[in-house]
Amino acid sequence: MKLFITILQEEDYPTLAERLTKDGIYHTRIAGEGGLLGGRKVVLLSAVEDEQQDKMLEIIKTSCSEREEIILAEAPSGFMGMSVPIPFKVHSGGAVVMVMPLDKIVKI
Repeated sequence: MKLFITILQEEDYPTLAERLTKDGIYHTRIAGEGGLLGGRKVVLLSAVEDEQQDKMLEIIKTSCSEREEIILAEAPSGFMGMSVPIPFKVHSGGAVVMVMPLDKIVKI
């Protein structure tokens, strides 16, 4: 059995949660923030049987797509205290998945 720790953007969560639940893979959601763009993140904890690992990774891959966003970066204008917003393309989305061995689960 493995513990999957998956970090993804909040906007990808509904699709991922629906697909996991449909396939009988249950999870616990933890809210978070951070990363380059700030924004809301979701951390999922999932206990997955060894034979379901590939299925879990495939569901995550198809549910958490990478996309391009435009942010406004501040650049100095040359005048004291003034800056000019410049549009800047960044890649966001996708997921970070950490897989760890899990010896047992105890419900108390």
